[in-house]
Amino acid sequence: MPKKISDNSSINNNFNNTDINSSNNDNIYNLTFNLIEEIEAETKLNKKNESKNIIYNKLNTFLKNLKVNEQLMNKINKIEKKEIEMKSDYNKKNDGVESLDKKNKMKKKLNLPDIDNNKYKYSLFIELDETLVHYYEEGNNYFVKVRCGTEDFIKTISEFCEIIIVSTSSKEYTDIIIQNINKDKCYVNHTIYKENYDDNNDTLDFSMINRDIKKCIFICHEDEFFNAPKSNIVKLKEFLGEEKDREILYLHLELMKLSVNNVDDVSNIIKDIMLFIKNKREEK
Repeated sequence: MPKKISDNSSINNNFNNTDINSSNNDNIYNLTFNLIEEIEAETKLNKKNESKNIIYNKLNTFLKNLKVNEQLMNKINKIEKKEIEMKSDYNKKNDGVESLDKKNKMKKKLNLPDIDNNKYKYSLFIELDETLVHYYEEGNNYFVKVRCGTEDFIKTISEFCEIIIVSTSSKEYTDIIIQNINKDKCYVNHTIYKENYDDNNDTLDFSMINRDIKKCIFICHEDEFFNAPKSNIVKLKEFLGEEKDREILYLHLELMKLSVNNVDDVSNIIKDIMLFIKNKREEK
C-alpha cells in the first residue's frame, strides 16, 4: 500500500533519495508512477480536500524544474488522460448509454415489398422451425415433420392475410421445407431467411418493418424470437413432432374471425386468441 504524503517536501525527498538519470526513462517512469499512486492515496485522505488536479500540477512543475525529458512528461499526461477516459466510460455506462459492442450489433432493417392492401387486411409473420415444422435425425437419415393442420391453415388464412415465413436457417434448407407446405406456390407471400437479418443473433428486429404494426400478428414458440410488441405475439407450444398436436388447429379457428371482423388493432384480440388456445389445451 502506498505511503501517505503529508506535504510537498515528501515529494522532494523521494526524488532526492533516488538516483535520477534523464537518459534512463524506465527508471524515471517507474518512480513517477509510484509517486502518482501515493498522490492518489493522499488525495483520498487529504483533510483539506485539495483537488487531484492541483496536486498533479505541483508534480508536473517539480518534474519540469528537474528538466525531465519530454518523453516522461508525455507518459505522465497519458496516465492522466487514461484516468479521465476511464471515468467518462464508467459514467456513460451508468447513464444507460449503449456500449460500442451494442452499436456494432445493430440489426439490419427488413425491407419487404409493399403489401397489397386491396387483397390483404393483415400481415402474418410465422416462425418456421419448432412452430410449423420439426427437423430431426435418425441414424444417417434426416426427417422433417409438419405440424398437424399447417397446410390447410396457410391455404385458408392466405385469403385475407399476407403470409410471411421467417426462418433461422439457410435459404436452401428453408425453400425445401416451404415447398412441402406451400405446394401450390401461391399461399406464402414472402420468406425471410437467416441471411436477410443479423447473422449473429436469432432475434429479429421488427421495430422498423415497413408494415403497420397494428395489422401484424407474430406467431412463434418463443416470445424472444420476434423483437415485436408482446401484445402482437401469439405464442404456441414448441413443436417437437407430436402426432396429436392441435395448436395450429386452435389458432386457425380464432384467426378465421378476422375474415369477417374488421379489427383496427390486432393487439386487442391477441389476448382472446391466447385464452381460447389455453382453454382448448385444458380440454384435452
